[in-house]
Parts: sequence; structure tokens; C-alpha cells
Amino acid sequence: MTMAGFFVSMTFTVLIPTLPLFAVRTLHIADSRIGLLLGLFTFSVFIARLPVDHLSRRTGPHRLLVASTPLLTVTALSHLFASSFAGLLVLRIAHGLLYGVITTVMTALAALSVEKSKRGSAIGTYNAFQAFSMAIGPALGELLLSFGAGCLFASCAFFALCSTVLSVIIRNRMPAIETASVDSSSGFASRWVETKAIPPALMMLLFAVVFGCVLSYLSIFAQERQLFGWTGLFFACYAAGIFAVRPLLGRLIDGGRSRLAVRIGAAVMTISMILFFASHAPFVFLSSGFLLGAGYGMCLTALQHVAISRVAPQRYPAATGTFFWSLDIGFSFGSVAFGALLVWFSLATLFMGLAIVPALALLIMLWIPPCRRKRRESDEA
Repeated sequence: MTMAGFFVSMTFTVLIPTLPLFAVRTLHIADSRIGLLLGLFTFSVFIARLPVDHLSRRTGPHRLLVASTPLLTVTALSHLFASSFAGLLVLRIAHGLLYGVITTVMTALAALSVEKSKRGSAIGTYNAFQAFSMAIGPALGELLLSFGAGCLFASCAFFALCSTVLSVIIRNRMPAIETASVDSSSGFASRWVETKAIPPALMMLLFAVVFGCVLSYLSIFAQERQLFGWTGLFFACYAAGIFAVRPLLGRLIDGGRSRLAVRIGAAVMTISMILFFASHAPFVFLSSGFLLGAGYGMCLTALQHVAISRVAPQRYPAATGTFFWSLDIGFSFGSVAFGALLVWFSLATLFMGLAIVPALALLIMLWIPPCRRKRRESDEA
């Protein structure tokens, strides 16, 4: 499941820097309309997470996954025939909807694929390969585009096809999950949202805001500091940081110390943002990327484990979807708010201010009363 998720993620990451170039150079779309392509994709991912639990409980998550991945292959290949802004817009919406469904189901199944005592390590490994796709995807996308748009989109279709094949192969190896229809009289929360996953999702929202700002304005900041040529290595160091803490992270989470992992991750993210603000040399810049990966990876995996540990296996897709909303909202809100604040503050000042966010999260984690902490940790067991 980890490799299947990696290939799905690659269909997105290779298009991050290349789709705007394709739209402008090949389809002659105005720069002002590029944001709509990117924004509708993100919005589609967010919307697609809503019905995942409802669909998976009716059809089973395995069937939903096996039905969705071939559609992703067709959608990726259809980019070859896009000849207008409207056509490309439809494809980006379709890609976003399928990406939202598939990633939610895959993440839930990754947690179900192992016994409970090893679930933290499994989630950490899955997230590490997602980070790896983020590290290599943009550079690979630019290389593929240099051979033509056909090569780029054919490669996306190949990644989706690999995910389809892997999903079919591992279908019979996954544990059976009981399906059940949802009572039509139940409220919105019961059908679409897992309320037990909201507290860890709200905490993750703070970390997602920080990461979304870094992801959106990294290139501009690096150009101001004359470090633009090091942005590719920054993401490589980010991925290396996630892989480096995975053994420790797995032991902490599987040992019932998820909140300690979050506190450590929040502290490391705070340090990373201070170093990022102070980056004038490549070593400091890359070190901040490594620490950002280590801290963000710890918080993401630990809080995701808390979210799914509070519910029955049948509700894993709902808990995963609810948790992922925090990432979608955090990325979008962080980027928009950060851009709006640039009217009054410099880029460097805002990045320094971002260090307050993980520090605030750390204080919240330390402030949680011991009685509530013990009660919640019992939910994870």
C-alpha cells in the first residue's frame, strides 16, 4: 500500500511546477488564470474527502480503491488531449476528486494493513514515501517536460497505472473490513465527519499552516537570499528528515507516547523556522529543511495515529478524511493569509513570525491537563 500511495502522489507532484508551464506555453492560457487551475484542484480534493466514508461503508474500501485508480489513469492520460482552458479545468477537477478519494482510502488501508502494535511505524513509513515523492516529483516533472508534454502526461498515466496494478495485487492480502450502510436519518456529522478526529485535526491545522506557507513561498524567499539554486536540495533534505526520525517515531507511537512525539515535533519545527528565517548560507538553509521534515513528519504521523486510534476500523476512512481536511485547509489558508500579510510585512519577517505557530502548539500540548491526557492516551491503546 505504501508504494501504491507513492505512485498516486507522483501523479500530483510531477505536475506542481510543470502544469502552469504547459498551460502558458502550449495552451497559451493567461497567467492570471493559472491560479484557478491550482485552486480548483485543491478544492476538489477537499470536497472528495466528504463522501469517502459513506462510499467505503457501502462498497468496501478495497472495491472503492480498485474502482478509482483506473479512472485516475484515464484522467492522467486525458491531459494529452487537452486543447483549451475549459478542457484542462475539467481534467484538474477530475484529478482532484479522484486524488482526494484515493489518498484518503489508501491512508486508512495503510493503517489497517498491520496489527495495532505496529500501526505507528506503518503510518510513518507511508508518510515518509509521500514526502519522498514531494522531494523528487517536481524535479522529475521538469525533466519529463523537457522531452515534451506528451512524455510528462504519459508518465503520470504510468504512475497511476502502477498504483492500479499494486492496488489489485494487494487487495486479497488486506484484512476484510465489515461494511455497513449509514442510517439515512443520521446527521451530517455521522455520515460525513468523524467528530472524534476533530481535536487532533485542529492541532494539525497549525502545523499545516506553517508548511503551506513554506511550500508556497520557498522559491521567492530563496531568491531573495540568493539561494534559489538550492531549493531542490531543500526538499531532498526535508524528505531525509522524515526518514531519519521514522525509527524513533515508530517506537514512540507504538509505545503509546504519541503526545510526546507531537511535543518533540513542535519543538523541532520551531527551531527549523528560526533557522529558515536566519538562512543566508546554504548549510543553514538545508539544515532548516531537514529539521522541518523531521518536526513536521513527527507531528503529522503522531496526530494521524491519534485520530484513527479513537475510532473503530469501519470509521478509519472518515477519521482519515476529517484529519486530512486540516491539511487542505491549513495549506490553503496559510498561503492566502501569508500573501495578504505581505502587503504590510516583509517575507523574512513573516517567516520569523511563523516560528510562533509551532511554539504555540507546543504550549497547548504542555497545557493539556494530566487527567485529559491520561484519558486520551487510553483511547489510543
